[in-house]
Amino acid sequence: MLKFHPKNLLNTGGKVLEKLPKDGIMHHIHSNDLMSHNQYGFTLAWSTTDATMAMKEYIKQSLEDNQFLVLVNLDIQGTFDAA
Repeated sequence: MLKFHPKNLLNTGGKVLEKLPKDGIMHHIHSNDLMSHNQYGFTLAWSTTDATMAMKEYIKQSLEDNQFLVLVNLDIQGTFDAA
């Protein structure tokens, strides 16, 4: 199986110009509180560890309140390797 990895062929100036719109969009999203508070991956200051801790607190609270709880784990590691 062949795997291809894209290479960035832009020079330094092109890389800077590529980054400017992304930074502006992210600033707009964060300053206007448009990002979901449940978004943990690919964001500043939020990681998978934070998502795990939030899930732990949710489970703990549900058990203390005697609520039913169902946890579904979807492992998609390697899903996009052949895409």
